[in-house]
Amino acid sequence: MIEINFFEKRKKNYSLLILACTFLMGMVLIGAYLLFMSQHLTNQYQENLRQIDEQQPLVSELEQIQYFSKQVNQLSNELEMLKDQQYPTVFLYETIRDLLPESEALYIHNYDFSLDEGLQLSVQLDDLEGVAKLDRAILNLPFITSVELIEVELIDQVEQHYVINLQADIDREQISEVTSDD
Repeated sequence: MIEINFFEKRKKNYSLLILACTFLMGMVLIGAYLLFMSQHLTNQYQENLRQIDEQQPLVSELEQIQYFSKQVNQLSNELEMLKDQQYPTVFLYETIRDLLPESEALYIHNYDFSLDEGLQLSVQLDDLEGVAKLDRAILNLPFITSVELIEVELIDQVEQHYVINLQADIDREQISEVTSDD
């Protein structure tokens, strides 16, 4: 008996199966890659947090140093500004002291300098000529605008010692120029 098969024998088509397997393998590989990257990024995130915690004291210290540095700069600027705006009182005292005549009777009773009232000076001198010379010498200073002799008191009639009280007005800009020239 012979069998005749009228149906054509077809080859099995494996392309769909290969395509499905390739797709599944691709999905597994992508899933594995995403899982690996997720784990890697999580570990890196944890490591970064640990480093941040370790470096936090250093960051705080650096912020404090920057804050102090900023304050030092600000204070330096303010100090320079104050130096520019203040009266040179040491210079003024030394200048007035150098104008006083040398004598044994010389005695400074009072030296007072303020921004509002200017210079107030009380000095013991030998004679009236010394009083006049001191008055002229103070008035001739470039930063003195006026000198007012408030009181001349004879304290020793035998030796002719006088105590004078005077007040001098000072030009702030002029004294600043004089001291900046020196």
